[in-house]
Amino acid sequence: MPIEIRELVIKVNIVEDNKAVDGIETHNLSDLKRQIIKECTERVIAKLEKKSER
Repeated sequence: MPIEIRELVIKVNIVEDNKAVDGIETHNLSDLKRQIIKECTERVIAKLEKKSER
């Protein structure tokens, strides 16, 4: 016998944890962001080139 869920309630509490950022310098953090963006861009371009080869 199947069960039908008519309502689903999800409650979340988000607490900002500043301790993780304290160990990383702001300059180092911006370098990491730049590296992530560069890698993502390279992967997207590679996928687009692969798609256009077909």
